Amino acid sequence: MKRWNLIFSIFLIFLFATPVLAERNILIDFNNLANTELDIVKIAGPNVFQSVKTEEERKNLLISLEPKNWEVVLSPSSRTIENLSLSIVKTVKVDRGQYAGQIVLGARIHFPTEKYNSWAKIIPPYEIPSYEPADANDTIGNKYIGKGVLRNVGAIKNIMVTVRGLNFPHSLTIRLKNQNDEIIDFFVGYLDFTGFITITIDNPNYISDVRKRMLKKYPLYPVEEPYIKLDSFIIYRHGDQIGGDFVIYIKSIEMIYDLAILKMEQEIDDEAVWHILSDRREAKKRAEAARVGIIQLLRWEEQQKMATESATDQPKK
Repeated sequence: MKRWNLIFSIFLIFLFATPVLAERNILIDFNNLANTELDIVKIAGPNVFQSVKTEEERKNLLISLEPKNWEVVLSPSSRTIENLSLSIVKTVKVDRGQYAGQIVLGARIHFPTEKYNSWAKIIPPYEIPSYEPADANDTIGNKYIGKGVLRNVGAIKNIMVTVRGLNFPHSLTIRLKNQNDEIIDFFVGYLDFTGFITITIDNPNYISDVRKRMLKKYPLYPVEEPYIKLDSFIIYRHGDQIGGDFVIYIKSIEMIYDLAILKMEQEIDDEAVWHILSDRREAKKRAEAARVGIIQLLRWEEQQKMATESATDQPKK
């Protein structure tokens, strides 16, 4: 009996002394965003876009996560015509160095020159879907895994952001969103350095010792599996710092995190029986596709109406 008590005690000591195992995965890498096109017309349905008649018009509504499709959103006090027109995002290829030949997101932001605080968000062209099939054989919806989405994410331990600075005193924050549409901001740091570096953010709220954690059971089906998706990058400029043009290059975000759920074989495939989660996701996806698609359609129509001649052109006879 004493022997078994001793063995059990050793087991408990080993269990509590063992650190929590964590996953390490890429949330997004701008050099690896192939197959991220979103067919807005197909998702939202043809009834939403009745004015889309030809295949060419439909192709104009296809949009991917390629960096050039991302946008800069300025703070309300910064939205002058000059600031809006000069704030753009581009797809940039690195010329030399450690990441030579790789694609990164490059953003030019034109901040106010007046002495007041301002910010700018770099946002994707659409809310990145948490579940979207990569092809006809993908029954789970893994198209955006590692391309803006990570699933089964528990407590976040570390975040590594690879970014190129140009000695500006502005700061960078990444904004994430979870399965409950709750916003989570992580302050990355100030960009007063030159070249590409990887900044590691340690979550101060992460508890490594399981004995000190708040332990509780989580409902399973039909509760959405915990996930994290990228919402935006935010640049903050303090009023007493330099204004005007600012340039940043972002390569990737990597995360170390605990698993939220230990997955085991279930006796019944609940989702196959009830389709509750898929119905919720489809409704949300259609609404987002309709919103983004209408914006894309309006932009395309506006492009057709814009003047193509300049004042230096000879008038047509």
